[in-house]
Amino acid sequence: MSDSRINRARGVALEDLDVVVVDDSKPMQTIVRSMLNAARVHRVRTFDNAGDAYRAMLVEPPHLLVTDWNLPDTDGLSLVRSLRDPRSGPLAGVPAILITGHATRNLVEKAIASGIHFVLAKPLSPANVLKRINAVILDERRFEFDHVRGHYVLQGADELLAGQRQRWRELQEGTLRSSRDREEREMAAAKSVAVAPKKAAEPTPATKATVSGRRSAAREAATRRSAFGFGSSIKRVDPVETSTGQSPRQAS
Repeated sequence: MSDSRINRARGVALEDLDVVVVDDSKPMQTIVRSMLNAARVHRVRTFDNAGDAYRAMLVEPPHLLVTDWNLPDTDGLSLVRSLRDPRSGPLAGVPAILITGHATRNLVEKAIASGIHFVLAKPLSPANVLKRINAVILDERRFEFDHVRGHYVLQGADELLAGQRQRWRELQEGTLRSSRDREEREMAAAKSVAVAPKKAAEPTPATKATVSGRRSAAREAATRRSAFGFGSSIKRVDPVETSTGQSPRQAS
């Protein structure tokens, strides 16, 4: 028994590609089928459960498997592991794409360890689906038998898994660093607002005009009072004569 299997989709044109789609949702089957038909895929076979799909693939091995994570009789990872079993013959070299609504870190790591090429998160986009299928067709990696796991895995799976974990750590560290930086900026902004002196409000043009008008009115009023003798200081002058007809000096 050979310790490696070739990628069955390697170098196959889309017009010659045979794809098996496993999903218990009829609407999702229709969506995936329409995407593949639009890409001019030669043959698309759809199944509601893993058991029927596996038995059909044993009779006619496809070039590619597209399976949902949630299936009524098992899950998509278990189906792929069945393909990777040495007793599955040519199915061990069938590449797989997993579809899920919850692409968690744990699920992605399990998918890599199970020999899955890609994990696609719902909702699907035709461009992304076609991009991943083309990547599978161009992938030169082989499936190698892992004596520890007891099934075939993609060549370089351990390195890929280590790289994925490193990216997760970098993403987590980057998120924490961004959160700390944001908190520090908010604290600095709060301190600057607390100690900044209040700046006197600049008078508006309307206020300036009002003050100027009041000053002009006051000057005009003062001018009028001066003209009529109201505004100037009056020096008191003693009368020249008293009521007796004598000057004060004479009277005294």
